[in-house]
Amino acid sequence: MILKAKIMDDLSKENSVIEMDAQDTDSISSAYSLRNIELLEIYGGDNADQFQPGDKLTIINNAAIHDNNYIHIEGYEKLEKAKLRKQEIKVDSSDISINYIQELSNTVLVEILNSDLL
Repeated sequence: MILKAKIMDDLSKENSVIEMDAQDTDSISSAYSLRNIELLEIYGGDNADQFQPGDKLTIINNAAIHDNNYIHIEGYEKLEKAKLRKQEIKVDSSDISINYIQELSNTVLVEILNSDLL
């Protein structure tokens, strides 16, 4: 599902789930966290019609805290509360508005103001 959501909590020991290996009790077999989000906008995807803005969900996040260590799978992009700034621009004299740009990445949300452009 493609959506915009607000993260309602921080990664912590309390919402982290650590499973130790049954054979080697010093090794972790699985580490993740259960994070709370609020849906802000839903753009589509599988089962998108079952949700609406304002719904609160618990999701599995592929990162955890264990013994004050941050653990994640290889290639994981950290789930964090984004700082957004509003900016409106014109592109090629068209009415296209880039409403929000995430400060720490190149993520943008684009809103078409003129439906004749579609």
